[in-house]
Amino acid sequence: MISIMCSVKLKLLVRDTKLEAQTAANEASNLAKRGCVGFIGPWTSGSSMKVSNLLSMPSIDRAIISSSAVSPQLSTDEFSNFLRTKESDVVASKLLANLMKGQRFG
Repeated sequence: MISIMCSVKLKLLVRDTKLEAQTAANEASNLAKRGCVGFIGPWTSGSSMKVSNLLSMPSIDRAIISSSAVSPQLSTDEFSNFLRTKESDVVASKLLANLMKGQRFG
C-alpha cells in the first residue's frame, strides 16, 4: 500500500467589485491569472453573469459560487459553471404565490 501525503494551502484573496459587473470581471480575470482555483461572489446577479462568462472560457475554466445572486437566468445551461447557496427568485416567487392562494385582501 502506498500512502501519499499532500498538503494544500488555501489563501483568501478579497477584492472589491464596487457592485459593478465590469470591475468584478476585471478582478476575476486578475485572480485567474494568479492561478486562483475557486471564486466566491460577486454579490449581484449581473456581476455574477459577467464573471461566470469570463470564468467559463476554456483557457480559464473555473467555477463560481454566490450566496446572493438570485436571477433565474443563472440556472440556465449558459451558466453551467455557476453554483449558488440561495435559491433563485423563481423558487421564492412560487412559494409566496402558494402562501397567498385563498387569502382575501381588503
